[in-house]
Amino acid sequence: MSRELRVGILGVGTVGSAVTRLLVENEEIITARAGRRIIPVLGAVKNLNESPNAPIPLTTNVDEILDDPSIDIVCELMGGIDFAFACIKKALEHGKAVVTANKAVLAYHRF
Repeated sequence: MSRELRVGILGVGTVGSAVTRLLVENEEIITARAGRRIIPVLGAVKNLNESPNAPIPLTTNVDEILDDPSIDIVCELMGGIDFAFACIKKALEHGKAVVTANKAVLAYHRF
């Protein structure tokens, strides 16, 4: 089996917490399909007091994810346009793969 993939989640609200739970609770199925473990390791939120219970550690500092060389994939699920774009751009500049559900940032900004 190939090396595990470590994922940082930007935006652990309704969608981000569901994605995180799916990755954690279905690890065996996902590993079998992907051929490697996909591990969510850290999530970023605006406010720790308003965040849903997530099965991973949370931070309010997105740079902890974007600057962490051990994180392979950034999953942007926070929404918005300009800040999301800045985060996506920084992740790509750091050589990370990016997954987003944010159609607005893709429509507004050119990569």
